[in-house]
Amino acid sequence: MSEAISPINIEEIMQQIRNEILESGYTDDMLSFDDVELDDGNFQFDTFNKEDFNKEVYDLNHRWNIQTYRNLGSGGMVGFIKKVVRKMIRFYVDPVVEDQNQFNADLVKTMNLMSCYIQEQDATIAILKNRIQKLEEAVRSNKSVQKEE
Repeated sequence: MSEAISPINIEEIMQQIRNEILESGYTDDMLSFDDVELDDGNFQFDTFNKEDFNKEVYDLNHRWNIQTYRNLGSGGMVGFIKKVVRKMIRFYVDPVVEDQNQFNADLVKTMNLMSCYIQEQDATIAILKNRIQKLEEAVRSNKSVQKEE
């Protein structure tokens, strides 16, 4: 039962695609890849938002640990095959998941340290603002005393 493989004519296929495009009325100026907006996860920010930062740190603290195995759900032959495949690839998957969990743990620790640092800096800034305000008041009152004399 040998079947003959017919040769593929790429030029013919490309001509068919070009004809379909012409029949559809598409033109080069209708849409380019630059016009397509991609959902990139919105990972770029213009300003710092402390509430968003704290929420992300909270989420990281609760989702950093990846489980190697999840419930396969189905029984029967399909479930059996899934279990066999899972056991066959375990030697490869487990080390990768362990490395990812270690990276995630290090990242979460770093983010928690950054959160502590931000809180410390906020407290320091509040103290310094209060000092500046008191010094400005003292300078104003000193100037007004000098004017009266």
